[in-house]
Amino acid sequence: MAKVVLVYPPAIFGKKEGLGLPPLGILYLASFLKKKGISVAVIDALIQGHALEELLDEILKNDPEIVGLSAMTCQILPALEIASGLRKKKPTLRIIVGGHHINATKGELFGFTNDVDFLFYGEGEREFYTLVTALDKKEPLEKIRGLIFKKNGAVVINEPPLPIIDLDELPFPDLDLLKIDAYDIYYAKSLPMTSLLASRGCPYNCIYCSASMVQGKKFRQRSPVNVVDEIEHNYKKYGIKQFAVKDSTFTADKKWVYAICSEIQKRNLKIHWTCNSRANLLDEDLLKAMKKSGCYFIAFGIESGSQKILDVLRKGIMVQEVKEGLALCKKMGMKRIGTFMIGNPTETEADARETLQMIKNLDLDLAFTFATIAYPGTPIYEWAVQNKALFDRFWYMKRTEVAFAGNWETNGTLKLEGFSQEKVMEMVKKANKSFYFRPSFIWGRIKELRGIAGIKRNYRSLKKLLWKKK
Repeated sequence: MAKVVLVYPPAIFGKKEGLGLPPLGILYLASFLKKKGISVAVIDALIQGHALEELLDEILKNDPEIVGLSAMTCQILPALEIASGLRKKKPTLRIIVGGHHINATKGELFGFTNDVDFLFYGEGEREFYTLVTALDKKEPLEKIRGLIFKKNGAVVINEPPLPIIDLDELPFPDLDLLKIDAYDIYYAKSLPMTSLLASRGCPYNCIYCSASMVQGKKFRQRSPVNVVDEIEHNYKKYGIKQFAVKDSTFTADKKWVYAICSEIQKRNLKIHWTCNSRANLLDEDLLKAMKKSGCYFIAFGIESGSQKILDVLRKGIMVQEVKEGLALCKKMGMKRIGTFMIGNPTETEADARETLQMIKNLDLDLAFTFATIAYPGTPIYEWAVQNKALFDRFWYMKRTEVAFAGNWETNGTLKLEGFSQEKVMEMVKKANKSFYFRPSFIWGRIKELRGIAGIKRNYRSLKKLLWKKK
């Protein structure tokens, strides 16, 4: 059977990310292949910081017959450079690109490269394995769900994969395939650490997000016993006590969350864990149960302090609900992080000032503000194309054509009437610096630092956020 190497590309070659979490998408694929007896290796080039030639050498030393590249939009151009380099060095390789970007753009990538053989979209564990075996046996490809390929010069897009209903059937992400000591994050209480996915699917309709394109809108959950089995496995085998639960909205089903918390306590697992939530999906009893089982930190995608903009974004939440939910978390002793966006469709400077005021008033433990980016596959992207609010509809494929400010990603910001892209970036920078340079914040962080490692982690986090090139 073919040897497979799965690669998580860097966003910038030669830049080692000081902080990051294991890439669960390709890790699930790899673990499924490994369980089926296929030789597979995983390379997380985002965290390892490979230069291009160094990465090509590491891939090829595994002597693969198939290389899979999983890319978000910010990784798609490096993925194509990897594909081109591999094609020159080993023309017989089968090269596959999948991930969020392909879910959003389907067969579009074939218009930008001749170095990729196949594209893959949708939930891929079972179907990727089917493709590997079909290539080995030289079987027809037309019935492999999620596969995109070229036939007689035409792009063929097969039917999407069916969702995996019983997620307990999937093997746990195999951490032996990664250098687990390479991972760290600014809020970690202990190392080593890992990420965990307890559910798939997102039932919400936020227009800036494409999460449901990969996993669908139906909320599917692993059983509480299966989730905690994975926690206990990693706790005992690797000594991992820190878990980042990466579900889009972990608290969407309170009864299920209670069951997970109860199972953690029943097994007496002394762990630390974090999750994502919406401010209107919490109550005092739920927070008590979460805290008792080791949760100490909850992330909220708050996005805006303007009700007008929240409605435009289809967040389905009121500003007052945000305030009440965050206040409840503070009362219960939970750390709270909020993320915000400036430069949304129809937004004005006055709307953005409401966001800056909310950031100040919420008294969060951490807050990150970004410029809104029109990523392909999202309703915001479609709005931007229809309203000619992008400098180029294929901005993400044009790293060298910088719209302004010298940063590739800002090419995807919106051109808004009366609210320039330069002004948006100015307000983003103001929001972040005014939050992190407050004396109360600095003193609070100093009191919480845990040794030299903690000082270094906080320095890397702030440097990445506040001093990167804009």
